[in-house]
Amino acid sequence: MTTFSPAVFRMLLKYHMGIPVLSEPMPCPDCRKIMDIFGDHAMTCKFTKDSIHKHDSVVDILFNKLRAAGISANLNVGHASQSDNSRPGDIYVAQFDSFGEAFFDFSVINILCPSNLSSAAKGQLLGSELRFKHKHKRYPLLKSQLKPLVVECTGGWNPKSLEYLNDMAELIGSRTNVKASIVLNNLLTTISVCLQRNQGTMVVQGQVKINSLMN
Repeated sequence: MTTFSPAVFRMLLKYHMGIPVLSEPMPCPDCRKIMDIFGDHAMTCKFTKDSIHKHDSVVDILFNKLRAAGISANLNVGHASQSDNSRPGDIYVAQFDSFGEAFFDFSVINILCPSNLSSAAKGQLLGSELRFKHKHKRYPLLKSQLKPLVVECTGGWNPKSLEYLNDMAELIGSRTNVKASIVLNNLLTTISVCLQRNQGTMVVQGQVKINSLMN
């Protein structure tokens, strides 16, 4: 599905053109932090259910693509090396490559978030690189079996994550008799549209919540 609602489409146009979406800074309805007028906070607030939906909707895309290709995969699988209930991977594939099992962990990083802006501004895709390394530091025992899929909110993929996604495309392509390049292009396009739609929705919903409080 590649359609956008009129409200979300208008909001995305404003956001990407740097046009204010709020008349003035005001408290976020979900976390009470001050929302900036350009909508950056609305796209990063971790206290809204829309943030979880954004993450899960992309995970569902990848999971469904794998299952449709006849590849055995599971959601939110732990690992024997973990001493707690943490889940190193959103998607688990028992037989992925020469290393055997793989734990794919999807993550979206907003480089415009105040906590990331100073680091991300130092170099291209540096924000995604920091998140990528953080994932491996959190689950060191998994080594090459952990495959973080890190994408920045503006669309840039971590280079290593893009390699992992290409590996996934090759596996899907081998099972469906479709060129890996076509599968990869489909994955990138579908994920990009999904992220944009969800991010636009987050800003729209934030604006709706503010209007309801003011009324």
